[in-house]
Amino acid sequence: MSQVTSHKFLAILLATILTLTALPAPTSAETPVALPTVQIYSYQYAYVGDVQRMLSGSGTIIDPSGIIVTNNHVIKDENDDAYETFEVCFTLSQEKSPFCNYSASLIAANKEMDIALLKIDPIDFTGNVIPTSFPFLSYKNAGNAKTGDKIQIVGYPNTGKETVTITEGQISGSSDENGVRYMKTDAAVSGGNSGGTALDTQGNFIGIPSFLISRQDNLGYILDLKGAEKWIDENKVKSPTVNEKAKKFLIQQKSTINKAKATKKYEQSDYPHFKIESKENWRFDYITRDLVLLKNTIEGNESWMTITNKLYPYKVGKPHLDKMFEGFDDNKNYVTGYTRNQTFLNGIFAHRINYNSSNKEYVTYVIPYGYSVITIDYDIDLQNKEKSVKAHEEILKTFQILTPAENSPQKIQKFTFDNPKFSVETTDDWFVQKTPMGSTGVTTSLLEFTRSDNADSSIIVTYDKLSSSEQQMDNKEIFEELLKRYQQSGQIKILAKKEDVNIGGLDGWSLTLSYEDKDGKIKKETMLYLRSGKYYFLIDYLDKDLNYDKYLPDFKKILSSFQFGEKYVSPQQAQLGSLNTVFKDLNYHRYEGEITYLKERDYMEVFAKGNFGPEDKVTKAQAIEILVEAKIHFDERKKNLGKKDEQARREIDSYVWDERSKVNFSDTKSSTPFVKYIRYAKAKGIIGSNKFNKFEPYKAVQLAEFLKMAFNIFEIPTWKPTSQRTPWYLPYMDKAYEKRIAPYALFDFAKQVTRGEFAFMLKQILGEVGEV
Repeated sequence: MSQVTSHKFLAILLATILTLTALPAPTSAETPVALPTVQIYSYQYAYVGDVQRMLSGSGTIIDPSGIIVTNNHVIKDENDDAYETFEVCFTLSQEKSPFCNYSASLIAANKEMDIALLKIDPIDFTGNVIPTSFPFLSYKNAGNAKTGDKIQIVGYPNTGKETVTITEGQISGSSDENGVRYMKTDAAVSGGNSGGTALDTQGNFIGIPSFLISRQDNLGYILDLKGAEKWIDENKVKSPTVNEKAKKFLIQQKSTINKAKATKKYEQSDYPHFKIESKENWRFDYITRDLVLLKNTIEGNESWMTITNKLYPYKVGKPHLDKMFEGFDDNKNYVTGYTRNQTFLNGIFAHRINYNSSNKEYVTYVIPYGYSVITIDYDIDLQNKEKSVKAHEEILKTFQILTPAENSPQKIQKFTFDNPKFSVETTDDWFVQKTPMGSTGVTTSLLEFTRSDNADSSIIVTYDKLSSSEQQMDNKEIFEELLKRYQQSGQIKILAKKEDVNIGGLDGWSLTLSYEDKDGKIKKETMLYLRSGKYYFLIDYLDKDLNYDKYLPDFKKILSSFQFGEKYVSPQQAQLGSLNTVFKDLNYHRYEGEITYLKERDYMEVFAKGNFGPEDKVTKAQAIEILVEAKIHFDERKKNLGKKDEQARREIDSYVWDERSKVNFSDTKSSTPFVKYIRYAKAKGIIGSNKFNKFEPYKAVQLAEFLKMAFNIFEIPTWKPTSQRTPWYLPYMDKAYEKRIAPYALFDFAKQVTRGEFAFMLKQILGEVGEV
């Protein structure tokens, strides 16, 4: 296998293709004289109002009107959802990068065949109408390629330079993949080559290289066009689906970068207004409202410079700068020569960060400027340091901020989105803005809530499409899958969860976690999921432990203000759940998980919110009330009632005024709320009388007393003593040890049970009878 890069070969190939297609070489300046093999960039629409480049690949024009055949996986994401718009680039010179001035829209795609059709849009990025006379290759000249035949693959591999690449090889066999015939080849098929052009020695277009298949082993795979001919015929006559919003933002983005490339200057019109120029060997590679990316090549080595602009809804202060520097300072132990100093860049105050790694020196300028932070990143090639430093300094000298710093942007109290349709309000101390994309490639983030006085606090709102598998699941199933993953982690504690959240009319769930960060500090995070058809909102609140509790009321207020769609839902109707540790004094207690589990299922209503007192003793009255209610809840869940069993509760309530000695004790004749449970339990034989006919409701319950009551109410059998000398408590203690119901090292039958121990044993009993 050899890679052919000679200009002569490429020129011959271009002439051959134009001859074979019977298409005269165009002479109009409006139409490119180019290879029919094109480069394709797929873009995803970002709801904040932009597009983000996601994938690159290759394609082949098969019709002079601009119909392109490529791979399905070039134009779709991992869930087989098509990206919203596409950029098409032509090779006009063998020495230069492709010329990108065209957008395209999707006509059709087939996942099984890994094939797709695009149509070049009729207007280019400069607003000119495109003549329909593109160079093309016929897909009907595929012939019958045989094992041993030599081939060439034309495309734009990610592993190569930015010019078109031609790879030679031969057909080494064929393979049936999912009912589709592929030709095997030793010619390289790498990422970016996908969707390109495979030619035989006569210049016939015989197949489409597919990296999706090729990466499974060391061979290249080419989709045989003969098997795709019928599908292409049936679909190429269809009209493309045009996403006008995505196309609009792509045109804006490309118009900006094409102008910058042509003039070698870029000036940002939005705050902070700055400008920068490119010099020899440099060019603008990518520009969005948050990111400018320049690229150069010095003696064959590529180098990058990025200018990132992050806006804040307030003047950037010390908390946020310190937080940013924490991230940089973490590198100290992994790199050499790390320094961070205050300096000036072209008269502008800045912080300069340097460190060395892998034969490169990395440099970052952090420039706080009013309510923005500008970050300039680049790297110096230490093996060619003098030239590399000079090249970067030439660019840095051109950087200028054109307007004074602004410190007070207008605060937005209410944010309204049209797509997706929703609105939300903020509170006095929280600020909200659209999430910047920057260089992260996150296109599903919508909003970010932050505080000017605390850089650790954040509330992020995202909106995304459910995967095909998740669309087949209900909310509870999705929740349980996520819960399993967190439960398997030894570093994450689950503090609270609710399976039936409802906000603004959307159903979902919430999950609150805590974990230690790299500095050993406890952080809390709540993920609140709301489903909207095939899409979902995820609202994520993250903060340090104490701050989380402090600002939780604000978070709940923000959540309650969400409105989705057209119908107004009162904030008072929001069902949020606790969103925090059920009891404040349980953090990392040994029985925290059991107590939280029972409280969330309404098994622990006897104990008030706030503090649980896990080491406090449980009274006999509390024990019988909890056990009776637990049995009712258990029966409701077992029967899948989905509501309270009113009949069971009416029966208990009937004992409120029952003063009969048959159901009463001498010390339970008052109207105290717990008395009805004691009378009910006595009437059912759950508890019995002693010789003094006393229950002693305020006395701490002993271990054996609790076990006897619990086993009786949940009908858990124990062995029956045959001798009067057998201690009464022994059968209950034996059963507790057999089923591991009693906590480890609890051997004293007369031990007074704590609330934490009570919760542990009740959860174990529920597990024994099938609840857990």
